[in-house]
Amino acid sequence: MPILGYGDVTIQVTKLDKSKGILCLKDVAFYMDFNTNLVSFHLLRKRGYFWDNKGNNNLLVRKDDTILY
Repeated sequence: MPILGYGDVTIQVTKLDKSKGILCLKDVAFYMDFNTNLVSFHLLRKRGYFWDNKGNNNLLVRKDDTILY
């Protein structure tokens, strides 16, 4: 698949208290026709974050299990 570009992306996220926040993803690859978003678990862990998707969760958490988003 040809990568059309690389860059940083900001995404508006909803926190557990329903307030809005901003998540900044660095050095992402852009491909026009890809049907989904991919996140590297390895790169998240390297920065001290973990994607908690157990059960109905879809959370980004820190090493100490506090919820980021």
